[in-house]
Amino acid sequence: MTSRRRALEFLMTANSLEGIKRTGYVMNGVDDPEDVAAHCFGMATAALLIADRVAEPVDRGRLLTMALLHDIGEAVVGDVALIVKTPEDDEREAAAARGILEGLPDCHLEAYEEYEARKTLESRIVKAADKLQMMAKILAYESEGRGDLRAFWDNPRNFDDAGVPAAAELFAEIRRIHDDGGMTGP
Repeated sequence: MTSRRRALEFLMTANSLEGIKRTGYVMNGVDDPEDVAAHCFGMATAALLIADRVAEPVDRGRLLTMALLHDIGEAVVGDVALIVKTPEDDEREAAAARGILEGLPDCHLEAYEEYEARKTLESRIVKAADKLQMMAKILAYESEGRGDLRAFWDNPRNFDDAGVPAAAELFAEIRRIHDDGGMTGP
């Protein structure tokens, strides 16, 4: 069992994601963009939406664990925008995540590593949800007139459906809304 102190250290580390702004948005002129914690919540929600649309059974507990932990390493290394991220940055983030998850129940590190491997349906849904949440946020920021976000639409990696047809359908709808002039309400 995890000690009370270790559990609270982990919680404090996870809470620090609230102060780390998403740098891709900052780089593109979005004032006061979402932070990594808000992104993790949004993508957990997106993962549930995708899971609701697939025919196969989905372990939602595992899905949510992956969604909540996928960026935990950013509590140590910060958020690096995809456009400038290197393989070395990915390695540093993964090492940081493993260090943060050390001493917690094995299921946490196992879920993080499952997400990184992208071999299970749940991990692929979470990967697609990561990008789906981001592009839905881009739609919202555009409707608010916040930043120059054209570069996000031009990068095919921002539409990675991870081989999940339900995610591909949602990405197509995001593109349709964008092409039709954007969001008009919540």
